[in-house]
Amino acid sequence: MKILLAALVLGSGISLFAAQSPNNSNVPSQSGSLRVNTPKANERTSQNFIHVTYQLVNRGAIASSSPNFTIQLDGNDPITTTANEYTFSSLTPGIHTVTVTLVDANGVPIANSSVATKFTVIDPSRTGRTPSSFLRAPSQMGIADSEINPLPDGGTPLPVLSVVGFAVLIGGICTAARSR
Repeated sequence: MKILLAALVLGSGISLFAAQSPNNSNVPSQSGSLRVNTPKANERTSQNFIHVTYQLVNRGAIASSSPNFTIQLDGNDPITTTANEYTFSSLTPGIHTVTVTLVDANGVPIANSSVATKFTVIDPSRTGRTPSSFLRAPSQMGIADSEINPLPDGGTPLPVLSVVGFAVLIGGICTAARSR
């Protein structure tokens, strides 16, 4: 019972930490009056360009029939446009943030009308390579088959030591849970 309680406490602590971690959050892709359609939040692409599309969700946010937007990539100078799309090119690999803001005719942002989304450009030279493609065959490792010892038979104390080690680990977790 104590072991189950310790595992439950440890699991809930980890999930609470993950929920509060800033690395798990992303800037929302929809705000009160704007929505970014592409790129999707946390999208990954191997292309060195991104086509951003966005739309005005709340037409009552601005009186003009052709609203003005500023679109900005990674804190660079914003671009003012009346179009609902823009393409950024020559992107470098890494995480990028695109921000779209609804502005009035004077270029002043309208309250609660900015929306941003993050996306990642993957190095094109690294696409298609999985972790298993980095593994080498034993013949390429420089170890002769005669140097590899077989596993011991079941008559060794190894399984008993494994069980004891696991029990010590669980006991340590229980002790840590009780001391908090």
